[in-house]
Amino acid sequence: MDCVWLFLYEWSFVVRHLDFSCISFTILVVMLF
Repeated sequence: MDCVWLFLYEWSFVVRHLDFSCISFTILVVMLF
């Protein structure tokens, strides 16, 4: 069970960074179209 929480914890960081790039990407796309 601890391993699962560690995994989720690591992913929360990854998702946070991905979310940031996704937002930037979306803004770029919106500006282009």
